[in-house]
Amino acid sequence: MLDPNAWVNILKIYGIPTFVIIVLTIIIILVVQDPNRAVQLKAFIIEPFFKLFKIGSKQYIAARVSSAATDFIAHQLGKELSALANTKVKVKWVNSPEDPVLRENGTLILHMQETNDQSRNILAATKAALPTILCPTIRTNMQSYIETAIDMEVLFKLAEKLGKHALPVYQQYFLEPETKGNQEAKELLKRLRIIDRFGVFVSIFLEELNNLGATVFLEADNSDKSDSITQFLYFLLNIASREVNEPTPLQFISKDIKVAVLLLARSDKVESEGVTPYIDRIKSNMTYTDSTYIITYEHLKNFLPRLLEALKTNSSIIQIKNVEVDSFRNHNNKSNIIVTMLQPQTIGSTEQFDDSVNKAGIELGSRVKGTIVDVSGTSAVVTIDRLEGIIFNNDCSWLHYEDCAKYFTPGEKYDFIV
Repeated sequence: MLDPNAWVNILKIYGIPTFVIIVLTIIIILVVQDPNRAVQLKAFIIEPFFKLFKIGSKQYIAARVSSAATDFIAHQLGKELSALANTKVKVKWVNSPEDPVLRENGTLILHMQETNDQSRNILAATKAALPTILCPTIRTNMQSYIETAIDMEVLFKLAEKLGKHALPVYQQYFLEPETKGNQEAKELLKRLRIIDRFGVFVSIFLEELNNLGATVFLEADNSDKSDSITQFLYFLLNIASREVNEPTPLQFISKDIKVAVLLLARSDKVESEGVTPYIDRIKSNMTYTDSTYIITYEHLKNFLPRLLEALKTNSSIIQIKNVEVDSFRNHNNKSNIIVTMLQPQTIGSTEQFDDSVNKAGIELGSRVKGTIVDVSGTSAVVTIDRLEGIIFNNDCSWLHYEDCAKYFTPGEKYDFIV
């Protein structure tokens, strides 16, 4: 970003016409990179006229609300939930019930306030849009208090993003009317807040609800999934609330949701054992679950690429997403966790493996050349034509070695006997 003095120097050197062309070119590039910036720019230009003279109020409100809602849904939520990444919210004022836009799919009717602070309008527009864009196909399979609690937690995230001034607006016009007399929603919202502060409300909980919604839609399943959803929430709640080294169940298996979680939290285990035990755990999880999530704590984020690189050699495992999210665990102290989602590649995986083995000429007793991917004090991971193998200490050399790391170097190629 250029400072003001740099802009002045450009103006002096090139003159006004060239300066205008440069500025317009930069604006065009920014808009091409993110079309929502055009709406943001429109709101920015109109805002002073609206606040000073109430000129262009409808255009300003439409641009401001569209921009803020789209930015929150597509960028903040969409970063963690890929189904929302391309979502756009557009606001259009209508003067007649005959307006053609009212007959278009996805059109919602909304009353907005002509005020200087657009927090209420932005929250209202987002709330109206949520049922059609956020886990839409699972909502009819859950009780209404669950739906209410989920939407209220999403709106709370938006209010926090808008600033402290938006939180009282959220409280007065959205939270209190929606949860008044609804104790179940209030209690559930408290639990959702905990997993949200930890960083898994959107990245894992809503991701799995979205997956469940796709399943019930394809199977035309109208049964109530509320029990599975709440039990899954309690599973994540235990992980979010766990103390250091506290034993916690890391697999959730129900009729509707089958998920495993792998925690990268212990530095001592990573340093001594490397990627091998984690790969074994992931492979085991893939046998029983539909998704495995790796939660990497901030102090081990440099280890995660090693693990993911080793997993690339396994054609039966695919990486769905890898996102860094804010996490508030200890007295509101912010840190980051990385949430990585893996799923089994089941279609043709066995046939693909057999074909890869045959193409590589691998059979018992054969001599092959492989590349070391990762090495630890107990074993090494080697790839041969994108196939993965593990060598333990007693097999890494004809000589006696107690530590594979003394013999192998990651990235180097060696000859091996199968």
